[in-house]
Amino acid sequence: MADAKSEAHLNLHPEEPTGRGRQVESEQRLIRIARLARLLLDVPAAALCTLDGTEAIDVRHGDPRAAANITRRLPALLATGPVIVRDVHGDERLVRWSAEHPTVRFFAAFPLRDREGALLGTLCLFDFRPRSFSPDMRHGLEDLAAIAAEELQIPRLRDTQEVLISELDAAQRRASVDALTGLLNRGAILDRVLREAVRASVDGSPFAVLMVDLDHFKLVNDTFGHLAGDDVLRVVAARLRQALRPTDAVGRYGGEEFLVVLSDEAAQNAVGVAARMLASFRDTPIATRAAEIHMTISIGVAQNPPSLAVDVENLVAAADDALYAAKRNGRDRFEVACFPSA
Repeated sequence: MADAKSEAHLNLHPEEPTGRGRQVESEQRLIRIARLARLLLDVPAAALCTLDGTEAIDVRHGDPRAAANITRRLPALLATGPVIVRDVHGDERLVRWSAEHPTVRFFAAFPLRDREGALLGTLCLFDFRPRSFSPDMRHGLEDLAAIAAEELQIPRLRDTQEVLISELDAAQRRASVDALTGLLNRGAILDRVLREAVRASVDGSPFAVLMVDLDHFKLVNDTFGHLAGDDVLRVVAARLRQALRPTDAVGRYGGEEFLVVLSDEAAQNAVGVAARMLASFRDTPIATRAAEIHMTISIGVAQNPPSLAVDVENLVAAADDALYAAKRNGRDRFEVACFPSA
């Protein structure tokens, strides 16, 4: 074997790029563990090798390929625990490997296991002379192997955590979204009203709710069928969303009823928002799979009076009352709820 001085050596899946932030950072930590092991035992080389082919090797002198070579034969040897060989030339288990690396005499390998006991890899030590191995050395290497095993599990645990968070986020989205329209469902939009109410009670910021209902929607279902009715609801949802700022919210409150939540400047101009919504339906028919359908909407507007305490239930009820006033007064219009003065 060549006797060339070398720094830490890293070989991570040669066919793949190695400059990937978190992954490389983790591998550098593994190299430091291998270096600590080499310094602790005062041996020429130490290697931390995983079953998936990752190698973190620290070499003072010698051939680092010896580490990779021996680890391919280790799983069966490590089944019962660490392998410590004072002189590999006298060990029948390593005859072939010893022939390939005749200058290596001492060899030790400690299994790296996950929390369930599954083998992740090995921490290996090499020397070019036979040597003894004291209990203190063994305990020190066992501790380093445990640290290395924890380090190897960090990416797996992080990935698992990210998957769980993603699945939780997806479940929460499904629980708060109306399947047909893609808008917030009744519970989620009412929760938004409550959050705006809490904010208003803290800083006095204005907010408003608009109750929107389709005019003569039952006639659409009776004439063109429920699939066309579903088309109408999807288009209505999209147009209401387009009429709002990204910071405002709209949800499907009931069958053909929608609840809009406006905050700050939009809340101060709630009647302007309502007028814009009316115009977007009045001027443009809705294309469905059955026909182009002219639809209008009616809107009830309720603005939270800054002089009164915020009451979510009363505010939504006031918007609903104003909506039915718009229906009674001819539809295709909005009405504004009136609150008693403070």
